[in-house]
Amino acid sequence: MLNFYLGNIADSNHIIIVIIFLLIKLIMGIYAYTDSRKRNMQSIMWLLLVLLIPNYIGLIIYLIIRQNDDYLNCPNCGFKVKRSYKVCPNCNQELNKICPSCKKIVKDSWNVCPYCTEILKNNIEDK
Repeated sequence: MLNFYLGNIADSNHIIIVIIFLLIKLIMGIYAYTDSRKRNMQSIMWLLLVLLIPNYIGLIIYLIIRQNDDYLNCPNCGFKVKRSYKVCPNCNQELNKICPSCKKIVKDSWNVCPYCTEILKNNIEDK
């Protein structure tokens, strides 16, 4: 009779371990889904890969392959745009300063374009 009780305890421990394992897999799948959706990747595919590939290898693959978070919101309309965009495709708002000579993106604090050595007049006039 003692073995019957010990057997039930062992079975319930196994069930708890399996439930915890499944909850961890589900949380990893939800993370991969929401993160890939935020990064404009194929979110359903990543959800399935993370859930179906065993031993957390799906999540590891996702973390290695995922795209960099190189998006920002347009200050004018809030549209999601890449950091490399010069203007917002939704409202035509200028997102980054552009060198007048080589048309590459420059920072506001630069006095000279590092790509073509053009003097950036806006910064010199401010001083």
